[in-house]
Amino acid sequence: ISLPRCLSPAPTDAPTGPGPRPSASPTGSPAPTPKPTLSMSPTKLPTPSPSKSPMVNVLFCGETYNEAVENCSEATACPSGVGCPGTMQCYNGIMCPATMASTEPNFTTGQMMTPADGSS
Repeated sequence: ISLPRCLSPAPTDAPTGPGPRPSASPTGSPAPTPKPTLSMSPTKLPTPSPSKSPMVNVLFCGETYNEAVENCSEATACPSGVGCPGTMQCYNGIMCPATMASTEPNFTTGQMMTPADGSS
């Protein structure tokens, strides 16, 4: 088996084709573009505000997760994840029939929230 020979010409010290030639020393760059202008007109919002989506609370207070499920109501809600009375804790993922909207989102249940102040 024979290998084909490279038929390219040998390298040269000078360019072989027409075109711009490099300068011997650096040249100046073009002047910068003008500064951007400020517009005082407001931009449009990406969506109407407030959102029309229902806000479903899934955070409720209880001594245990099961207690929070059994006793869930507006009175035991902890929508910010904190603020439960006494030794109760705020539990996440509770689909409370007493506070549910007509359409139910699909949430994973059984996650316990850690209070924002770091206490438990």
